[in-house]
Formats: sequence, C-alpha cells, structure tokens
Amino acid sequence: MLAEKYSPGNNRDIMRLILPDITDRQAMRELLRRFHPADLADALEELPPDEQSRLVSLLNPEEQGDLLSEIDAENTGELVDKMSAEQLSEIVETMPPDEAADLLETMDRQVASAVLTKIDAENSQQIRELLSYPSDAAGGIMSNEFFHLDPRATVGEAREKFLQYRPEADELPAVVICRDDMKLLGVVPPEELLGAPDDKPMSALMERASITASPYEDQENCARYFRRYNLKVLPVIDAHRRILGLITIDDVLEIIEQEAAEDMFLMVGVGSERPLEESTLRRALKRMPWFVVTIINMSILGYIIRAFQPTLEQVVAVSFFIPAIMGLCGNVGVQAATITVRGLASGEINFGDTLWLLRRELLVGMIVGVFCGVILSGVSMFLEARPTAVVVEETFASPTSGDAIVTQEQLELSSPVPDKIFGFVPRFPLAVALAMMIGALGAVTLGTCVPLFFHRVGIDPAIASGPFVTTIVDIGTQTLYLTLVTWLLVS
Repeated sequence: MLAEKYSPGNNRDIMRLILPDITDRQAMRELLRRFHPADLADALEELPPDEQSRLVSLLNPEEQGDLLSEIDAENTGELVDKMSAEQLSEIVETMPPDEAADLLETMDRQVASAVLTKIDAENSQQIRELLSYPSDAAGGIMSNEFFHLDPRATVGEAREKFLQYRPEADELPAVVICRDDMKLLGVVPPEELLGAPDDKPMSALMERASITASPYEDQENCARYFRRYNLKVLPVIDAHRRILGLITIDDVLEIIEQEAAEDMFLMVGVGSERPLEESTLRRALKRMPWFVVTIINMSILGYIIRAFQPTLEQVVAVSFFIPAIMGLCGNVGVQAATITVRGLASGEINFGDTLWLLRRELLVGMIVGVFCGVILSGVSMFLEARPTAVVVEETFASPTSGDAIVTQEQLELSSPVPDKIFGFVPRFPLAVALAMMIGALGAVTLGTCVPLFFHRVGIDPAIASGPFVTTIVDIGTQTLYLTLVTWLLVS
C-alpha cells in the first residue's frame, strides 16, 4: 500500500524505513514484488551488514540472485562471505551465466571453486569460460547463453524452437545465425520474426555481422562500437570466427558509467576505484602521490621566484600577477586536456588527429590569451601608474640647545619602472600581456599533446590531465613571465 504512493525516485528512502520492521519471508517477498530489485539493493546497502544478511535470508535462491546482481561488488562480497557453499550454489544455479560469473568474482577463490563443483556441469562450464577472460574485456562482459539457428531454418521452425528455448524477454536480444561449427554468419532481431511468413528462411531476415569483437577486446572499445555503428548487440567471436557470446546494450550502459567515473577520478588524482566505498586511509593514500607532486611543484616554483628576487625587489608589482597568470594558464591547460581525454574515450579523435586538434586548440588558446592578456595589461598599467609614497627623515642640531631634531617629509615618487619601450609601448603591461598570451598557447599545447602521447604509448590518458598538466603549466608560465619582466624592465 505504501509503495503505491511514491515514485521510483523516493523508493530507497521509503524502503529504508520499512526494511528494519520486516521479520517474515512473505513481507520481504511482497516488498520485492512492489519495488524494483535495484531500489531494494540501494536501500539494503545503507543498513548494517548483519541486517542485510537477515533480510536477504528471507528470500528464496532465485530472489536472492536477482537482488545480489543489483548490489555493488563490495557489499555483495560481505553478504556472500556469510553464506555457505551450498547456499551460494543454489543461488548461482538460478542466475544467467554472466551474472553468476560477476557474483563468483566477489567470492574467495576456494569458495568460488567449491560452488562451481556443486552446480550443473553445463552451467559450470559456461561460467568458467566467462571467468577465464579479463573482467574489463569483451569476454568478461558478454553473455555466452544465446539462441542460435542454422541459416536454412524457416521462420516457423524458429518460432517452434524459440518456444522450446523459452527465454525471458530481456534474455533474447537477437537470434544468432551460424553454421553447425558455430561460425557466425549474422543476427536476426527478434522483432523481425513477428510479421514474417512461416516459410521464409532465416537467412533472408539476417543482418550480416560485420562488426564483431574478440574476447580480449577492451570494454571501452566495445562501448565505442555501439555508439559509432548504432548496434543493438555486439557478437564476440574467436580467431576462427566461432561465436562465443553477445554483448547487449544493457552491458554497454554499465561500461559507459564505469569508464566515465574512472576517467573523472583519474583526472583529479583520486584513483580509479569507487572512492566513497573505500576506507579513509585507503582514500588518503591514493591521493597522496598527487599531493607530493603539488609539493614538489610549489617547491620548484619557490626556487624560481627566489632566482628572480632582484626583479621582484625592484618592481614589486610583478608579484601581483603571479597567481593570476598561473591560475588562468592552468585552467586553459586543464580544459584542453579534458577535451582531449573525452575525445579519446568516445572515439571522436585518435593519435592521427593530433595536428588537427592542436591547431583548433591553439586558436582557442590564442583568443583566450589575447583577451586575458589585454585585461591583465590594463590592470598592470593602473598599478604601475600609481606613484609610490616614501617617507624621508632628516636629522639636524638645534641652533639654541644643540639637541638633535628629526623631521619627516612624505614624498610622492613615480614608479622606478622604465616607462616606454620603442617610445610608445609601456614595458610592464607588455610583459604581462606577452606572458599571458604565450603561457596560454603553451598550456593548450601541453593539454592536447600530453594525453595523446600517453594514449599512444598505452597509458590511460586521463592520468595526463588535472594535476599533471597543471604542474607543468605552472612551472613553465612562471618561468616565462619572470624572464620576460626581467628582460623588459630590469636588464
């Protein structure tokens, strides 16, 4: 009754209030029928581990399998650790092979091995095959349970065999057409069977499988295929073109979420795992390398500024623009790096597009550099034009008593900075503007080329943005700025 009053967005909050009061199987099953297992899983994860185990034990193996497939891997591991191998084998028997493989990966190896020995031999073999591939490769995310037919079969025969196969609606993304030796020919979308005559051969409805993946293809590439070629399923084949399994759009949605989160966390230097689900110490240790990089960066900058101390002593206003130029150029570099990393992840750009992308980003950097440089130079003209007030003390002896008398006089002095270069260009504003313009161009060059280089050598380009690019840009722009002002104002 209560669930009917609330939208799915409120389900987790409602169930968090309801769950602790559930004490019998029927109430738990009623809740599972009213709510989607994903909402129930979210609510369970917010309860203490003992309470989670108690509530999951109220369900039968099939319902437990549905629920465990929706719970995050870390929480799933805590739940299965409290179950016996017999209980787990009953759950695994009810799950599709791909979901069962994901569940087994959260278990201790010995427990997983014991579970596989207790389930049906054919099911066990399918799961072992999936576990043999990397979890982030096509073989690790595919489903090796699929409906396949000979190309000579008719639509009528297909319908008859389909009824015998009796899969669930979401377990039949396509009918695979292959030879007796399982060599892939093509796929038929299930909806094509609805209006076709019974005597029509399946080969006439078949779509040639021109886009396929090997079982070791990176999952990010698989997601890119779906986007680029508007796929509904992606067949996974071996070196002899034998069909191994299918990747569906549901799998790809999960991949996209994982890869996007991983890139985002790498770009800000917090690691590629789920930071909110890790211990405080582990989270701190993962971030520590970037803090060390920042400390080294600031130390190098300190030595650079110290080397230009005579310039800063003669023209104090130079120091006013160090944070501005460093911050602006750093932002320009990070923006260029983010665009490059995103383009590489989505497949919109590759290493061959380096010159094209660099040209576009340099134009952006030039516009930003000129715009910000003009503004900063205007501010610097205002600061430079302000006269400097100094106090002059003079001591002399009193003509009557001979005592020393000190007098003070405040004088307004113009800036000691040379005013013009070539007779008409103010030197200090010119130095500030040039540093901003050249710094922006250098920042976009680094932000574009460094991720492309990392991608070329097989390193995740997301690591190359954020703290990495900012560190190099900070050191480079400050060295450039202080060198320019020294040359134009002091030398």
